[in-house]
Amino acid sequence: MPKKQPPHANTNAVSTAEVVGMAAESLWNHKLRTGLTMLGVIIGISSVISITSVGQGVQKSTEQQIQALGTNVMLVLAGASTTGGGINQGVGSASTLTWEDAKAVAQQAPAAIGVTAFLQRQFQVVYGGQNISTSVLGTDLYYSEVKNIRPQVGQFFTQADLDAAQPVVVLGSKVRDQLFGAEVNPVGADIRIQRQSYKVLGVMEPKGAVGGQDQDDRVYVPLTNMSARLVGNNALT
Repeated sequence: MPKKQPPHANTNAVSTAEVVGMAAESLWNHKLRTGLTMLGVIIGISSVISITSVGQGVQKSTEQQIQALGTNVMLVLAGASTTGGGINQGVGSASTLTWEDAKAVAQQAPAAIGVTAFLQRQFQVVYGGQNISTSVLGTDLYYSEVKNIRPQVGQFFTQADLDAAQPVVVLGSKVRDQLFGAEVNPVGADIRIQRQSYKVLGVMEPKGAVGGQDQDDRVYVPLTNMSARLVGNNALT
């Protein structure tokens, strides 16, 4: 049988250089179409990058708010009381929780890593010629750990302060700024709450507003002092 001849090379094949040249010529001859196509690609990529950046920013902001609240936190509030006229005073106004309840939760709920109790009221706080209305929080030693907030200047009150119901206070950063000024170290100064003198132990790190509440616009005192001297009962918020 005759041998099969190999196929001849295709003399009409186009080289890569010729393809690139024709593409460049086509783009040059259609400048408007090329420009609009490039503009569409640029806008599309920019939009994706912008949306991704915004999403990451929202995620980071949400994470910071959760950290400000304290991660894995369950908040138990007292019920709402009513006046003689039937006016609801809001959640936390009833005297249905005590510090003993918090201690019982700590003892009987092994899944709870940390338990803290607090009593919160709005009072006038005075230093020199400055007089502001802020939230006063009476709490125990575990509050800063559970709520993931710690002193930036000075220290939190101690177990001895809590046991003796000492008149000591730790300021939120916004309260410090309003009473003393942002650059002033107020540790050791005396302020007045309900016409009673309190010594400043420290200033808490800034946390910002979370859940509609400004975490920096408050002061912290020992829960025992809050109950005995400022409120006059052992009920918790």
